[in-house]
Amino acid sequence: MSAIEISGYAICLAPIWGTLLWHIWEAVISPRLISHTEILAKADELWAHDDERAFDIACTEEHRAWHYCDSFEQGRWRRIREEIMRRERARGSTFRKVR
Repeated sequence: MSAIEISGYAICLAPIWGTLLWHIWEAVISPRLISHTEILAKADELWAHDDERAFDIACTEEHRAWHYCDSFEQGRWRRIREEIMRRERARGSTFRKVR
């Protein structure tokens, strides 16, 4: 392979790699930068509002974010849902299939 062919491949594949890296940033890394206290506060708010439906609300909001292609909000609600699941497990609930 010559340098021209390699640079041609790099130019053609750059948008694909850029999109992949952007999605990883938006869906995985950026939501992990949200402080744990903010996640706990939102989980507490849902739990105080209606502890029986807190898990359902978090799942609905995560699904809504997925439906509107909002990767950051989907990751944020995933963290909130996981916190609610942790609390539910402490109370003795089990989750068979979440995703």
